Amino acid sequence: MTMRSNLDAIDKQILRELQIDGRASYAEIADIVKLTPPAVRARIQKLRDTGVLQIVAVTDPIALGYTESAIIGIRVDGLAKDVADRLGEIKNVIYMVMSVGGYDIMCEIVCQSREEFADVLHNKIRSIEGVRSADAFPYTSIHTQRFSWDVPN
Repeated sequence: MTMRSNLDAIDKQILRELQIDGRASYAEIADIVKLTPPAVRARIQKLRDTGVLQIVAVTDPIALGYTESAIIGIRVDGLAKDVADRLGEIKNVIYMVMSVGGYDIMCEIVCQSREEFADVLHNKIRSIEGVRSADAFPYTSIHTQRFSWDVPN
């Protein structure tokens, strides 16, 4: 979990630039924020070290052969963190949040077949000690997915 960090205006501008182009060079960003490339590199490393920034390649699960995808709403008896730790060990779980309201945990799974989907839901997720229920919400496509949002001032 990332704790709120104290970011200055330059850190925020660097983040905005990386949201536009995650492959921008230190030199390109340095020109925009009026620092040297080594200074930009150091700031980006600090943002990574503190958990504010993670640089990854985003892929399309369907293009990779994961034809079955779902959001799973999980209700837990006991400590939700213990169940979340176990869920995090399942390779098909690609995203997970702790929540309040109707479900204790929400996670997203991707599978290569309907059989794999059933196995993950019934034999892996629902068999975890502390899982009271796991409701699946399969989806057929991603309508909106954002990887950039405004960095608050």
